Amino acid sequence: MTKIFKKLALVVNALMETFREKATFRKTLRLFPEYLIFIFVERYSKGNKTVYALNYHIVWSPKYRRSILVGDIKKRLETIIEETVCEKRGKVLAMEVMPDHVHLCVSLSPDVAPYKMVKLAKGRSSNMLRKEFPELLKMPTLWTRSYFIATSGTVSTETILNYVKSQWDK
Repeated sequence: MTKIFKKLALVVNALMETFREKATFRKTLRLFPEYLIFIFVERYSKGNKTVYALNYHIVWSPKYRRSILVGDIKKRLETIIEETVCEKRGKVLAMEVMPDHVHLCVSLSPDVAPYKMVKLAKGRSSNMLRKEFPELLKMPTLWTRSYFIATSGTVSTETILNYVKSQWDK
């Protein structure tokens, strides 16, 4: 067990270069190593040769911003988006499907371009939803061509998660 903690300590020491408050981080590591390991695992994802934290806030809406994302359509859309993100080795951190738009907070690996993820999610969901729900065939297309995307660099990820989760409160 001590060999594992020594190896982990080497990894954490190598990553401490990125932390601003090195002294506080070292002190906390000595006091609560299990807690910090949990935080490390939650905050960062690990690839074959990379450690990363790429979180994106994505918003898009149906054509003409129609309120069609309700009931069974909403449930099916959530499932399709989760499957698509997982297929690309990403994680859905938060998702709210409002009647007239979709809020999505995802963590993606560095080898997946965010625009490709949005294109795939919108394309696949449009195709599948229009096949399963004939009432959507009345619209010329399900989604608008535009979308909003931002990284969580300017605001913390927690702020974005709280914003996405509080959409129904507004």
